[in-house]
Amino acid sequence: MTVQRQRLLIDGASVPTFAAHARLHHDRAGQRWVVLAPERMFVLDEAAVEVLQRIDGRRSVASLSAELADSFGAPQAEVETDVIGLLQELADKMVITA
Repeated sequence: MTVQRQRLLIDGASVPTFAAHARLHHDRAGQRWVVLAPERMFVLDEAAVEVLQRIDGRRSVASLSAELADSFGAPQAEVETDVIGLLQELADKMVITA
């Protein structure tokens, strides 16, 4: 019997946090930010780092997006769409929970 995991859907009200087995890490040797998880490593671009450094398990995606939009002078709706896309991808890989 195969047990299927129900997909976690990320939206503006979601409060993201890293899964217990995953963490944001600065790889000094490679001079890059990565997410480490058992037997996996995800190399991040600058935009992903900006998002993931703000995850604290208390603020919603909408709140994080508003902060990023303000910091970078970008439309909040566009930023939120991008943030949801990133976090959904990481949630599908079981690195982010909400």
